Amino acid sequence: MPGGHLLTMTDDVTVEHVLPRSGGGWWSEQFPDKKLREELTNLLGNLVLLTYEQNKDADTKPYAKKREIFFERPNAPVHAVTEDIHQIPDWTFQAIEMRHERLVRILCEDWGLIRGG
Repeated sequence: MPGGHLLTMTDDVTVEHVLPRSGGGWWSEQFPDKKLREELTNLLGNLVLLTYEQNKDADTKPYAKKREIFFERPNAPVHAVTEDIHQIPDWTFQAIEMRHERLVRILCEDWGLIRGG
């Protein structure tokens, strides 16, 4: 990610599914179509990096509570791929899809599969 840094195997970092794989109360209301919810959960656009404790605390909490865990936890790193969602006020189908497409484009440019621009 632009502005990011390389992680090592010893960094306390886990992959968090913003839209939880298991759904749950608030998330099932926001994404009532179970099949669509299952498809969205594994898109790159739905993933961020957190510490183990942040990930455990985020669990299936609503997006507003997750944002507090992501961005307001003292001494917890905010990785570039997580900071990337800071400007997204609502976690919607469109937000996930647009972010997914943008992240895939960044990866393809970085790997030299397409030209930037």
